[in-house]
This record gives sequence, C-alpha cells and structure tokens, in this order.
Amino acid sequence: MDQGSAIHPLPRKFRGIRDSDSARRGAPSVIAAVYFRLKNTDAVSFLAACSGQGLLGGAPGPDLVRFVTHHGISPADVQRALVICREALRG
Repeated sequence: MDQGSAIHPLPRKFRGIRDSDSARRGAPSVIAAVYFRLKNTDAVSFLAACSGQGLLGGAPGPDLVRFVTHHGISPADVQRALVICREALRG
C-alpha cells in the first residue's frame, strides 16, 4: 500500500492455523490473519468504509483491524482488498 504512513502492520498472529472445515476434509488450506494498527483513523470508521466496498474485517481494538483469508481467496482478491483499504484510508 502506498499509504504506509497511515497503517502500521503488526506481527501476523495465528499464522498456520488450519481452517477446521479443510482440516476435516484433509485439505491443505491455511488461514492467514493480518492485523493492522491504524494511525489517522479509528477502526470502526475504517471498517465501515471497507464494508461499503464489500470487504469485511474485525476491530479487536479502537485502532486495530483484523482481516482473515479463507479457502477460495485468490491473489486477485487480496489485491482488490488492498485497493479497498487504500481507498478507505484516503477517505
């Protein structure tokens, strides 16, 4: 993202946790959770802007957001999520 000054990535938590549905089927799916600490906006406002574009996330703290990928999410989906985040940060 070119808005690097607006967000501060935190360490990726839960890296390598298997999706329970995939684990039951024996599929090699892995969930990736990414956390960001926001600098110039609050999590509720940021996530509201993202959800208006179809990107859902969580707010475990007032300035902390969490996004999780699941089975079926493509690299193109991740790129679209980054565009949505950038637009939400620009307001």
